[in-house]
Amino acid sequence: MNRFLIFYLASLVLFVLLSAAKCSHNKQERTEERDAINLFERGLEVHKAGNYEAALSYYTQSIAKDSTQYVTFLNRGYVKEILKDTLGAIQDYVIANRLNNTNPIPLNNIGAVYYERHQPEIAEKYFLEAIRVDSLESDPYYSLGLIAYDRCQFQKAISFFKRFIELKDIVSKRLSTGDLYNELMPEYEVYHTLSLYYIGLSYKNLNQIDSAIYYLKQALSGGISEAADSLNLIHENKR
Repeated sequence: MNRFLIFYLASLVLFVLLSAAKCSHNKQERTEERDAINLFERGLEVHKAGNYEAALSYYTQSIAKDSTQYVTFLNRGYVKEILKDTLGAIQDYVIANRLNNTNPIPLNNIGAVYYERHQPEIAEKYFLEAIRVDSLESDPYYSLGLIAYDRCQFQKAISFFKRFIELKDIVSKRLSTGDLYNELMPEYEVYHTLSLYYIGLSYKNLNQIDSAIYYLKQALSGGISEAADSLNLIHENKR
């Protein structure tokens, strides 16, 4: 199961602002910073185009020029994850978190990598820490819902998935602020519908059939065809 993952494709603006904020009076330092920004921008361009090997190279070159920008490590970590270098991805996310420990996304991404490595206990720790840093960040709730569901902790799963759904307006506002709405909101909507599906399945496992039917019907109308099988099974058992 994929997880909803935000990475900063639009973080160039933040990168530039942070670099400018240094106000270096050293000509060589200013040149290094400009070079780092240019390399980051080129990495961002090929990243968006799906050329991950080239993106990795540009991000690495940018870091060599300026290793103080957490967004570069964050994006490079995501590229490494795509290229199946999960340990390298974790290392970059750890550095990103160290450079900016008020942002929950590096912590969430570390948790996501561990979840995909079938280490849910470690993943859970990072997801919970991400929520501690920012309780309005939606991603960890969905992932914690999956972990709880896998453990047959259905009531707990329902709570996490419902919280993910409740944060829809916050997600919308944050993506709009970051100029990422058109790119990432449709992805959130997919996981929003999947949350409805898992809530329905959880209620079904808890034998709360009316609630199960309610959420499974919503999931079905949202395009989750598997919900039809669960609904059919419920109706057959009622006969």
